[in-house]
Amino acid sequence: MPSPNELLARFRAHFDVWVGDSYNDAFVSRFYDNFFAQSHEIAERFAATNMSMQKTMLHDSLHDLRDFTTDETARRNLQGVAAQHDQAHANIPPRLYDLWLDSLIATLKDFDPDFDQLTERAWREALAPGIALMKGAYKNNGCGVTKMGGAES
Repeated sequence: MPSPNELLARFRAHFDVWVGDSYNDAFVSRFYDNFFAQSHEIAERFAATNMSMQKTMLHDSLHDLRDFTTDETARRNLQGVAAQHDQAHANIPPRLYDLWLDSLIATLKDFDPDFDQLTERAWREALAPGIALMKGAYKNNGCGVTKMGGAES
């Protein structure tokens, strides 16, 4: 059983390859293909979206998700994204974040021939705190987000 530090190191190593600092258009485009294929509702929500800007925002948000638990700027950035996506604004219901994560995992599997169950676990665990923030902000209309980034009860 790998330690939490080993899982985090595995996540970061794969993150650096597939997301990295440089924008990877092929990866991000495949993600959106996978995401839109999950549901007509998702595709409809993006029908009028400037996808060039959206893809850049996704790249930036992935970095904020990666750094959410260790970097105050990333926390603030993701709290802002959560507020923009809450019920009173973009109205993104929590169930769509599960589809988002499943689409990201599918994209990683598409690109990485070495992607295995342990790597998937590493990604899911590393992104879980930020995704919990996004889900928790939904009904709170972006409020109830603590300084540490978790949703208040």
